[in-house]
Amino acid sequence: MNTSKDKTGKWGLILKTLDDTDIGADRLTVQAGGFSGWHAHPAPVFVTVTKGNITWYDGSDPLCTGHPYSAGQSFIEDAYVPHNVTSADGAEFVAVVIKPAGFPGPAFRLDRNKPNNCGF
Repeated sequence: MNTSKDKTGKWGLILKTLDDTDIGADRLTVQAGGFSGWHAHPAPVFVTVTKGNITWYDGSDPLCTGHPYSAGQSFIEDAYVPHNVTSADGAEFVAVVIKPAGFPGPAFRLDRNKPNNCGF
């Protein structure tokens, strides 16, 4: 039985850069009842929850749907998607970024206003 989301039944990944590239990883913590604040990134971010549970809110979703993830689960944040991460009990996660070589670190997080479609 094919339960994958693609039509071939095979997992796949295409990743190609056109210039020198840097890869970085950050270990991040969200305190109990805390949040990351609304932000986006200029490239995809690969996230793995290593402790606890988070809820990832997609500000580009008209319903601002929260997606729960727990320790051991991973997901990809698409580039330029405004999002916010919360945790009721506290959590830790690792975020891996792939970006143009020399891209300044702090500029990789693009702070955003809370989207109008998100009521919290």
